[in-house]
Amino acid sequence: MNIFKGQNLLEVSQCFKTDLDCKKYLSEIKWNDGFNRVYNIDVPIVP
Repeated sequence: MNIFKGQNLLEVSQCFKTDLDCKKYLSEIKWNDGFNRVYNIDVPIVP
């Protein structure tokens, strides 16, 4: 998250005008390589 180093709250809030903007940014950081589910054979998947 070095892109915000040295920026103040006003500058950061201009990058994220909505909650969706923030969520998109965070999801790109967290899942930039895609989402892989790890399955455990002993635990049933409950929808």
